[in-house]
Amino acid sequence: MSAANKFSGLWYCRYWYPSNDHPGEDISEYCARIEPSGRQFVLHSLSDMGETKGAYMLARFSVDDTVVTGSWLENTSPQGSFKGAMYSGVFQLLLDETATRIVGKWTGIGQEQGKMQVYTGRWEIARMPEEDVAKRMRKQHKPVIHAQ
Repeated sequence: MSAANKFSGLWYCRYWYPSNDHPGEDISEYCARIEPSGRQFVLHSLSDMGETKGAYMLARFSVDDTVVTGSWLENTSPQGSFKGAMYSGVFQLLLDETATRIVGKWTGIGQEQGKMQVYTGRWEIARMPEEDVAKRMRKQHKPVIHAQ
């Protein structure tokens, strides 16, 4: 399987980050498309299929055997606790032997109480089965029925 065929398509993307509201972590989730771009790949979230409304994720990466290395940029949801802030960073992930799951770590800069800090967390990207894609598309595009 060519590298382009290995990654092209729809993927479910989620990452964990330190919570501002409680001890522990929160999760951001996206449905995303991965497409080849020259010798690299681009992951971009699909706004009409995401779990995080109004947010957008873009990542560029290269692949060396099973090592996936790249950079990411996220515009957070205007309605969320980060009020539409933009964050960016880098990541390194490992591709599993079935080429359907990529797991690793991200890192990026953020502020806590006005002080810049380096954050890191888990990141997982998994190929979306066709039935999940169809289900999400139906859910997002339900006809609206107005009460009389």
